Amino acid sequence: ALCNLPRNSPSDDLDELAQMEIYADSCIKVGKWGLLELHEVVPYSQLHQLVLDNEWYPTSTEWLTSFCQHLKQKSDSNLVWVETMGNITRYMHERQDFQWDVLDQNKTQMHIHGYDTLDDQIYNYPLTVDITVPANWVKVVVTQGLRTDTLSTFTTGGGTYVRAHVIPDAGTII
Repeated sequence: ALCNLPRNSPSDDLDELAQMEIYADSCIKVGKWGLLELHEVVPYSQLHQLVLDNEWYPTSTEWLTSFCQHLKQKSDSNLVWVETMGNITRYMHERQDFQWDVLDQNKTQMHIHGYDTLDDQIYNYPLTVDITVPANWVKVVVTQGLRTDTLSTFTTGGGTYVRAHVIPDAGTII
């Protein structure tokens, strides 16, 4: 958000805050990635000097806190995923390289091998994976390593799925 002058009080940045919230909400609405880059974040009391020194659009901690509260509400409603660039990059690479095979399946259990060809020391971020399950399954306990989640199934396009967090190469998914 390019902050217009004057910036004599925190309320002077409310129009930029509203613009950024609209941007975030529009990204959520259409399912696109959004990126917020800030050059300097300081308490509002230090902002005036940075503006006088012609710093590149410094941001107040008050503004950033308000924006983060907006994103937190969206995140709590599972509308947005807020993460570091490092983890987003890991996720993107893993997602592109991820494969899985059903090792065996019966009426009550599946064993799945989820894997990729990436360095597991770096690429070990949990992926969100939709796994096809039998149509009569309603609740599914998904276990991989020490992680266990009890999940509800959902149907779409004529299939029944469970949406699980899976780490490639981190053990059999049951």
